[in-house]
Amino acid sequence: QMTEIRRLEWGHDGTYLLAGGIGADGRKGLFRIDPATGSASFLMGPLGLDGSAYFNTFVVSNDGATVYYQNGQGKLVAHTLASGQEKVLYQDFQRVPNLRLSRDGSRLAVRSGGFLGVLNLASGEMKQLYLRDFATDNNVM
Repeated sequence: QMTEIRRLEWGHDGTYLLAGGIGADGRKGLFRIDPATGSASFLMGPLGLDGSAYFNTFVVSNDGATVYYQNGQGKLVAHTLASGQEKVLYQDFQRVPNLRLSRDGSRLAVRSGGFLGVLNLASGEMKQLYLRDFATDNNVM
């Protein structure tokens, strides 16, 4: 069971839910929920900027093996669920990013504050699409 849910996404194959929040035992993090029974199992701990974000934003890979999210140092990381290994994909986000995985699973769209970019997951290249100039309130391409 969970006492609080901050973010909810369907799992990669539609047979489970992923929820960022707080479990009945007080643990904060990412949980897998069975939609038939409501039972929740803990997957990993909270790694938001201040340790309390409980996965406000995350996206799961198309094969369900990897979760992409912002860690406590403001870096976009890929967390492999089976091994617990993490790989930094991009650094220096000041705000929790909005993440969307492409349908083919090869790219990750990232919006953070005034930044919009697309990360190629194979090459690691981040292509900046827009960056808001807050002084003029214009997007810079």
